[in-house]
Amino acid sequence: MSLILYLRYIKNFKQYQMIFYYLIILNIITIPIFAASQIQNLSIIGGCYTPGQNITVRFEANVGTAGNRINADIVFSADNTREYTDDAVMTSEGIYDSSLSNPDTDGHYGRYILQPSDTNFHQIDVTVKVPSGYTGTRYVFVAVRESNWVTLDSANNLYDAIASVTMEVCNNTPTVTQTITETVTQTITETVTQTATETATPTIIGEGSAVITPTQVVAGSSGNTMQIVYTAGPTTWASGPDFGTLKVYIPDGWSAPSTTSTDPGYFTVTSSGTVDSSFVDGRYIVVRVKGLAANTGTITVIYGDKSGGGTGTTAQSSAGIVEFTVETDPDSSDGITTYEIGDSPDVEVLAPTPTVTFTITETVTPTVTETVTQTITETATQTITDTVTQTVTETITETVTQTITETITETVTETITQTITNTVTQTITETVTQTVTETATQTVTETITETIT
Repeated sequence: MSLILYLRYIKNFKQYQMIFYYLIILNIITIPIFAASQIQNLSIIGGCYTPGQNITVRFEANVGTAGNRINADIVFSADNTREYTDDAVMTSEGIYDSSLSNPDTDGHYGRYILQPSDTNFHQIDVTVKVPSGYTGTRYVFVAVRESNWVTLDSANNLYDAIASVTMEVCNNTPTVTQTITETVTQTITETVTQTATETATPTIIGEGSAVITPTQVVAGSSGNTMQIVYTAGPTTWASGPDFGTLKVYIPDGWSAPSTTSTDPGYFTVTSSGTVDSSFVDGRYIVVRVKGLAANTGTITVIYGDKSGGGTGTTAQSSAGIVEFTVETDPDSSDGITTYEIGDSPDVEVLAPTPTVTFTITETVTPTVTETVTQTITETATQTITDTVTQTVTETITETVTQTITETITETVTETITQTITNTVTQTITETVTQTVTETATQTVTETITETIT
């Protein structure tokens, strides 16, 4: 600022011109040598804030060496000084109101936000929440650093460039926003030319490759186990205190991913590196690994794992091609900022084939039959009858008795002879017995039902 004021009082145009050329040469030389990130055009969209609501912080940043990453933080302050006890709303831990529950007020690192493939300035928009207790004027600081952490704590304050802007509480009165940056650009021209610059934001492609098995499943089928194997790219993953992050998106319609072993979407993780942690974020499986070797290191995710008693995952009900999106970042401080790899694996979901099912139904029918049985029984009865027959026999015996008087005396003697005759009489009696027998007959009928599914 003092140099600019000095220039205003220079009367000799040649002196003015020499100093200007010197500034241009100095700018050209220092950027490539130090390869430092720069920041410009910091603003608050709308220029004002409402406590407890979101605002968008917009700025432009670049790198001195193409391909390097930009690390940045955002700090809200009640005055025009940036201190580690102020409200840091974007840090390595996340962004306030999306992955941070409260601003950081005890020291922090910045967050990697962009990896441009050139040295041009790129526009960056960050949406953050304003704490609900804010009133009056607030200062917004944005610091950037190339390929290293922006650091603000009790012992360090490290950055390449920093910019600040004030913001006021929104009302019906227009708010004047003043932007202050540490980069002073002096332009001398007699013509005011308005130039519109179209800035293209490069697309960052994640490293590595992934395959999935099986590559075909039946729509609506259950009991599926899907194996996703990721192989690292040319960068060895961070090994501490940071880590690399792998994310796998489970398509809609499939069983939700879960860390509960009995759930259909239960998953397990193994790796040739050191698994730091694994968890679920919505429909993402998130895996943090340290020290994964470049080009050869692998991470294996078993989705629908049945080893814990689960039934396996259920596929979506509609047929078609579905992508299991894989995202990575070999050096991630927060496990949130990841980039989709060039070719995520696909699974073909097939329409189900009609299935003919034969169902055998056993029908038990009890039948009661009345049977009339006529039984003829011949009974032989032997009867012994004692018959007493009395027979009277008259016997005439003539006795001659010679006496002086011949007397003839006729004596009649009756002899009774009793004759007992045994008479056996055989009597045959026919007895007709009518027997009614109830017979229960159980009939089993097999019914075959043809079901086409």
